[in-house]
Amino acid sequence: MRQGIRRVKRSFMGIFAAICVVVSTPAHAKIPFPLNLLPDYALRIIYYEQTLKVLDGSDPNYLARDSNRQNPRYKPSPNNFFPIKTYWISEDDLRTFSSGSFEGDLRNHFVRTRNGRREYRFFVHPESKGYYKEFLKRAVPAEDYIAVPLASARTLLTFRPDNPKDIFFVKVSLDREVGESVRLIRDRHVTNAIGTSDLLERVRGEGHFPDHFKFMAETFGAVPHDMEKGGMIVRPFPEELKNSNYAPLFALYGQKDASTPPLLAEMIARSKENPIDYIRNRLIRPFVSHWFDLATRFGLTMEPHGQNVLVRIENDGLINGNFLHRDLNGFNLDFDHLKKIGLSEEIKRMPYISNRESEHFQYKIQSQIPSSLEYFEKTVLFDLDERISSWMRKGWIPKTPWGINPLKGLFHLEIEAEFIHRTGDTARYKDQLKYLEKPINTFRDKCGPSVKRLIKK
Repeated sequence: MRQGIRRVKRSFMGIFAAICVVVSTPAHAKIPFPLNLLPDYALRIIYYEQTLKVLDGSDPNYLARDSNRQNPRYKPSPNNFFPIKTYWISEDDLRTFSSGSFEGDLRNHFVRTRNGRREYRFFVHPESKGYYKEFLKRAVPAEDYIAVPLASARTLLTFRPDNPKDIFFVKVSLDREVGESVRLIRDRHVTNAIGTSDLLERVRGEGHFPDHFKFMAETFGAVPHDMEKGGMIVRPFPEELKNSNYAPLFALYGQKDASTPPLLAEMIARSKENPIDYIRNRLIRPFVSHWFDLATRFGLTMEPHGQNVLVRIENDGLINGNFLHRDLNGFNLDFDHLKKIGLSEEIKRMPYISNRESEHFQYKIQSQIPSSLEYFEKTVLFDLDERISSWMRKGWIPKTPWGINPLKGLFHLEIEAEFIHRTGDTARYKDQLKYLEKPINTFRDKCGPSVKRLIKK
């Protein structure tokens, strides 16, 4: 067995296990049906999402503290799964959007033809049935699926009870307040997610993205006609999660209980590295380089908070700056820059309901440059700065001088170094994210010709 951080998977009602390097299934494991039939890679992501989630993180002056007003039966807590109703909806009553990769077994879950008319399967969360009351009057009830709520509460790992190996994610509209807002999916968020996924999939398929950029595709979306809110988005279960051990960033510092060291503390102790050096060299510096590459060369920014970004845990049980992104509605694509690098036709394929530029958020492209980095600073790094001193006091990691928000300071140093490395401009940054907006756009223009030659190959 490979060496690494190991945990013993007992039962779904208690603890999943061996998360970091190997997920073993001991004979005595008792996982309730039908979850006991799920593949290990599904159990691993459920463990991260339900047991190691962080509900009280992020700078309260930046984002609302996470709160959840759901019925406990449906919260993303350990033990929770539930049946979810699905309905066949006529193509006349539903606006649907799909990427080029929506095909095969996943498509068969969602599309059928009856009496010469196409129908689509629509998932309705138990707490949203009242919201869809009128809409469902003409719907045809279909099979129940099993839903496992993940950290965001409205993203569900789903499967049919008779085929638990065939799993996928459905992001449903949730008519409950989570994080101080009701989590109904707007129509423009559906078009944005599917359009972004389709463009990224096309560029990735042609081999133009760097190896360090990986993302979860969102291949099908639907919104009831005449409803601005109430959409649904479908994600296939990616090969990366099957073949490698990716954990959401929040799972690095989340704990299953107060007495158990979090994964990141175990990693730091195992590495024998200084805690600041470990986090700087294996998380902050790789992320900053990764962000600059996407922002300057490809005109892409994202919302990289602890839930949207996953990091790969390598075979030695440590992280080394390999990221996987999800929730493509949080991405912003700079159409002007994409046109300059030869992607005009890909933009024209992006779906919209009334206005492509508005629904793909072109009006906030400039402001998204600094705010994208703020997500990482004021969620992930804020959470870590808040916790690491206590890890030292408990003896989980080596003691080292730890001032006030040192990771935030290191983050800005890495941004400045990367900024100077790429632009040669030593005067513009000034330790303030807002100063990145103009020079990043200028540098995008400089990058345009070289990226265009890459795209055209």
